[in-house]
Amino acid sequence: MEIYSLSSQLHKFQSKKVNQTDGLEQDNIRLKERLFNSENQIELMQHEIQGLKQSNKELKSLLTRDDAELRFLDHQALEAYEREESIPRMMLCACLFLVGMVLAQSSESQHPVARPLNVYQVLKQLPETSKFSSLLDPELQSYLQNQTNITVFAPHNDAFHHTLLLDRNTTKYHILPQLCLEDCWTKDDGSLYKSTAYMKFWINRDKNTKQIESGNMQSAAIVNSIQVSSQQSVVHIIDSILTVPLDIETTLGNLKFTKAKQLMALVDQHHANSSRHDEMFTLFMPNNQAFGTVDPNTLGLDINDMIYNVHAVRGLYTSQQLRHPNSTIHNLAGSNIAIRENQISIDNNTANILVKDIIAENALIHTIDQVLWTTTWVTSTNDTTTTAAKNAASKPRPSTYIYTFHWLCVVYYFVMLNKA
Repeated sequence: MEIYSLSSQLHKFQSKKVNQTDGLEQDNIRLKERLFNSENQIELMQHEIQGLKQSNKELKSLLTRDDAELRFLDHQALEAYEREESIPRMMLCACLFLVGMVLAQSSESQHPVARPLNVYQVLKQLPETSKFSSLLDPELQSYLQNQTNITVFAPHNDAFHHTLLLDRNTTKYHILPQLCLEDCWTKDDGSLYKSTAYMKFWINRDKNTKQIESGNMQSAAIVNSIQVSSQQSVVHIIDSILTVPLDIETTLGNLKFTKAKQLMALVDQHHANSSRHDEMFTLFMPNNQAFGTVDPNTLGLDINDMIYNVHAVRGLYTSQQLRHPNSTIHNLAGSNIAIRENQISIDNNTANILVKDIIAENALIHTIDQVLWTTTWVTSTNDTTTTAAKNAASKPRPSTYIYTFHWLCVVYYFVMLNKA
């Protein structure tokens, strides 16, 4: 019984194997047929490629023959033109010129020549100056498109983290009506340049950067420069927004020189209608420590005027200009001011210059550590002492003695303060 069962299983296995073998043979036959078909297709493609190569040769031959015929016809036409005496050679040249112009215009219309960019277009296309360019009104846009020999200080987009708006005066302050390249810093380090107000160019030797100092002692560094050759101009990208210089009193207040601010407020009040506001001055202004406990509000207008006249000079004198040895300038009181390196002297009274080149609207301020006085007696607060004022000063009156005593007390206080 077991033999029969095993024989039956063996028979089934052999039948299954025969079936699998038949299936494999059929698959093999199908693969051979597909391979045969592929070989036929490859052979057909090779025939087609051969046909294309032959066609290409024939086409090249035709083109060569046509080119030869064209050259021959062109040669014959040229000979015919040369033989034709009725057509002047000038007309032939004119025709050829016109044909050349037409071809040139056709080529130009197909490939237009790009015009050089102007300053405004440069600002618009630079990704880092997109915010500044968006703040330019139509008048400034037109100016930047047409004006030559200008310098634009364009704040980087990152400089607008505190504000997205600039008033028009601030925007115009960033445009300088002259070309300033590398030489403005390397040859004239510390010089003043004027836009709507003054700014100072200087080089930071520690960081090796070109700087622009504006109002409130705010400086910006140049991070990149792009020359615009079509307008002989330049765009300097800077890392912060420039500050427009303000009036003297406001500038002193912003920088915490409170005593000097009080002094200027009283002087401005005394000369509200004076043309002095239209002039430029250099001020050697004492700091708070130099005034000590003295309050300018208690000194009276005349004494404040005298202090101002001693420390004020008509015109702008930068620290770079004062660096020359043995510089001497004249204050509004008529005395000589001697500059020796970082010191200022008036009639042998000396003070140290602490902070230099603070730019205000109509003044350049240098702070000093002493209140100076002069032996020259000036009672007139006018710009120049008149003969009448001199005569009046030579005839003392009772009120003059009181006034003189008050002034001497103030001078004595500052002398003792300086010695201390």
